Amino acid sequence: MHINTGLTSHLLAEGFEVREVLRPKRDRRRRGSQKNDFVDAERAARAVAAGDGISVPKSRDGWAEAARPALRAGEILVRAQAQTMNAAKALLNTAPEPIRARYSRLGGRNLMKSLKRRRPATGDVLVDTLLASLSALAATWLDAGSRAAELEARMESVVRDCAPAMLEIEGCGVPGAVELGVAAGDNPGCMRPEASFAMLCGASPLEASSGRTVRHRLNRGGNRRANRALHSIVISRMCTNERTGRHIARRMSESKSKRDAMRCLKRYIAREAYRALLAPATRRHADGALLAARRKRLGILQREVAGELGIRVETWARSGRNGPNTSRRESPTRPCWTVWRTPKITIDNYRCVFSDVIGEKTRW
Repeated sequence: MHINTGLTSHLLAEGFEVREVLRPKRDRRRRGSQKNDFVDAERAARAVAAGDGISVPKSRDGWAEAARPALRAGEILVRAQAQTMNAAKALLNTAPEPIRARYSRLGGRNLMKSLKRRRPATGDVLVDTLLASLSALAATWLDAGSRAAELEARMESVVRDCAPAMLEIEGCGVPGAVELGVAAGDNPGCMRPEASFAMLCGASPLEASSGRTVRHRLNRGGNRRANRALHSIVISRMCTNERTGRHIARRMSESKSKRDAMRCLKRYIAREAYRALLAPATRRHADGALLAARRKRLGILQREVAGELGIRVETWARSGRNGPNTSRRESPTRPCWTVWRTPKITIDNYRCVFSDVIGEKTRW
């Protein structure tokens, strides 16, 4: 795969038109036919000439490719943390009673910090070896956590600078935005209908009708990482968004199961994410901190802007704070998706208000 990626990048840089060809299905291959590199190349050429089963390869030269290594490395570090924690607790469970009683009330980071501190040698080979092993595991756990936090901060910086539109999707955090961006690639426009992106994410409905029963079932194919990101967004909205809760209740009142109702939501969110991926750098909603700084620089009062927008001064004050409020912490493998709670007023409204208040000399 890495050879194909390098070759694709080189050909695209030289100005050649590159197409991906799907591997022929085994059941469609004629029994007894030859199988070698030359035959495969001829089949691929014929498929390209006929336009059958071809697609545009991912460009891998944008923000998604820049954030992908940090996401994958962060996942590995978080898994290493979990394995290290399990190993340390297993050693403590079989440790002598004085050591087990000493650390029985501790857990998580406090346990690891306490284990990392080396004790002086006791003269007992068993105890000294056990404490040295636990100290090494604790140091590994703490180091992996700090490195994972650094990668997460770098990934968040890339997404906020290059793809702020993804973070404006309610319930979508940085890991989910990167997963969806990696699934679509840095050239999502190659998937013309947004239904293609939904199929890629495994969020498209599959008909499972029989006789007079007309129904659709879950799609268990597609990119499962992207499907997990959509699922997490759905879970976040169900917990925090009243409108989503009403939608789930209405769907379930229509004799649909909860999984079917969540499948419908995944399809809607996939459509929203596809539109954001087409223009990731375009903000639909203004940055509260940036607008507050501009308002203070221009000498505009909060009540003037709130009066022009027809909202309360408290509402405007919440939108001018330093960015959105986050309800829970995110991690690369267990994302608790960021929930945007600031008033969502479009940039055009802000621009019109500032122009009306101080005239046409306002610079945006």
